[in-house]
Amino acid sequence: MARLSVGRSSLREAIRILAAIGVVEVSVGEGMFVGQGGASILTKPLSWGLLMSEKTGREVIETRRVIETEMAALAARRAGPEEIAAIREQVAIMEAHQRDGAAFTPLDLEFHLAVGRAAHNEVMYHIQQTLQHVIRIWMERVTAEYFAGNPQPAFGDHVVVADAIAARDEEAARKAMASHLDQGGARFLEVLANAQVAR
Repeated sequence: MARLSVGRSSLREAIRILAAIGVVEVSVGEGMFVGQGGASILTKPLSWGLLMSEKTGREVIETRRVIETEMAALAARRAGPEEIAAIREQVAIMEAHQRDGAAFTPLDLEFHLAVGRAAHNEVMYHIQQTLQHVIRIWMERVTAEYFAGNPQPAFGDHVVVADAIAARDEEAARKAMASHLDQGGARFLEVLANAQVAR
């Protein structure tokens, strides 16, 4: 922080992005290490400055919708019992934190990653991780502007997605995830537009 003359939050976000593109690997309790770089070819073009305009924000939303709706369908087809249990457990944790926006956002992101892991497609999973790094700060703004101190209306969407995956209903999982991302994307774009006006 002293050497770069930046704040802790800026440094933390930079480390998240470097981890997403494979430059570093962060191990909790152990430290940060030079990464293997396995995902960097796929993710590097996506990592920097994608959400600087409404146009690129829309493109990120479209990309996330394409990737994650198909991942939900693949999870319904491929998830093992332990992966379904992990998705269910994440839903239960989210339910307990519905009024805590600061806690809910990372839990929301982790739910989507749990679905992504259950899809068993490593390429899609790497892309999903990168998109999450890009949109995380905007998701936090959506929570702050729309739901501060209130129950998260999107929580029910996650229950529907989890139920469809557990039922092995690929089409229902695909539709549930699409509906969830469409509603979230609309809120996301409104917050982004407000930020552009405020600049």
